[in-house]
Amino acid sequence: DRLVMARVGEGYPMVFGIPPKFIVESMEGTFDDAAVIMMGCSGLFSRDLAKAFVDKGASVYVGWNGSVELYYVDEATPYLVRQLCSGSMTVRDAVDNTMDSIGPDPEHGSGLEYYPTYPSDSGDKTLQELIE
Repeated sequence: DRLVMARVGEGYPMVFGIPPKFIVESMEGTFDDAAVIMMGCSGLFSRDLAKAFVDKGASVYVGWNGSVELYYVDEATPYLVRQLCSGSMTVRDAVDNTMDSIGPDPEHGSGLEYYPTYPSDSGDKTLQELIE
């Protein structure tokens, strides 16, 4: 029960997906304040996977709150990464700026979110501050 079968979309082959249980019980070590940018569908539809990464030491987890089309992710991801790596933009500002500029997924309406938001809000810090 530590791997699940997943599919990117109809007509695509089946692949392995990792549920929270895999992160918590099968991964060794910690993420040492790494920023996890999960660009697969529904990475933040529920908080379980994000919580598993943060519990294993990630400082922030960014993902989609629903399904996303591949062409959309291919446009939004580099934009988000440029915002995060600018040095002066907080996680919240990078996520908000990406959503303002690129918009939600046009097919599904899904948007970017980040975790954790409470009690220690990662959104108030830059990527550099989170990994230091």
